[in-house]
Amino acid sequence: MPGVSETIPLLIFPVLTAVSAFLFFDLLPAFAPALHQQCSRPSQLHNVLRTGFEAVDEALCFAISFFHVALEDADARRFLVYLLGTSAPYIVLPLLVAFENAQKRSGRVRRRGVAGWVRRALTYPAVWFGLTQVATLGVTMTVYALAFSLASPSSTARGTDAQPPTSLDIVGVAITLVLGAALPSYALLQCEDPRVTALWQLFPLYIAAISYIWRRAHRSFVTAQPNTNSRLPIHILLASCILTSAYFHISTLSSEIASFDILSIVEFFNPTLRRSESLPSSVKTFLQLDFIFSFASLYLVYLTDSLTTGSLGRALGLIVVGSVGSFVLGPSAVLVGLRLYNEITKA
Repeated sequence: MPGVSETIPLLIFPVLTAVSAFLFFDLLPAFAPALHQQCSRPSQLHNVLRTGFEAVDEALCFAISFFHVALEDADARRFLVYLLGTSAPYIVLPLLVAFENAQKRSGRVRRRGVAGWVRRALTYPAVWFGLTQVATLGVTMTVYALAFSLASPSSTARGTDAQPPTSLDIVGVAITLVLGAALPSYALLQCEDPRVTALWQLFPLYIAAISYIWRRAHRSFVTAQPNTNSRLPIHILLASCILTSAYFHISTLSSEIASFDILSIVEFFNPTLRRSESLPSSVKTFLQLDFIFSFASLYLVYLTDSLTTGSLGRALGLIVVGSVGSFVLGPSAVLVGLRLYNEITKA
């Protein structure tokens, strides 16, 4: 029978997955017909990057239309910029977890059963990134969080049994983040071109290709035993992600933060689920739900880990830090900060 460390995640995350999927699919009728209508007539969107496969072309045009509605509306664009600018945790953390679990599999630590299968799944981050393009970021992260918790019960969040990635691994993560995610997202926002938007949809492939090329180029080093000097590069990488996420949070909500307008900050993240919304408002609501469920999923990993280990004080501290930190630096910076704190306090 599963212990407490497995039971709590099994109770929380499937419910979160069900709720997120329900809300996303319930929201689709509010904007899906309008987006499909844009793809049903000859237009710039309709003719971009035709593959010859009707199902693929329809899905691609739907995605392009969705993002261009967000880009053309001031409020929706503001949140899209915020979402992309603070998305580093959802790229970096899975990449780091993949390296750690790959080393566990190749080392002496081997787990059978569910934990072993889940750990194997975590070593393929590009698959998870690909799922975000199909099942949305919010739904995917709820499933990922469950896998993350089950892979190493009672120690997943702290990483007590995890071998640190090598320095070259960390350099590879940084390069992958910049070339595979940051640059395509920057091009998406700056160009506002349907062809660029279509190419942005393939960012999981860019991440997979860059990671593969980097690991092949340094295979002899990556497969070697991790060196003790890799802690500093991890700290620098995570600190850089915190600064980047905090920058986008503060720059986007500078006036609200300066005036200590908590209600306006809450309103910025709070999705409205009214069916009478306009198309841009529905798209913005979809993006807000994406952000909320992805953040909540990874944050709950740390919180449930504290509860399963009986660290009530640590759990209360996480709640306080999460609340205050989300207001000042942003939710994404809080997520990376928790990982950085765990790295620093590791024995």
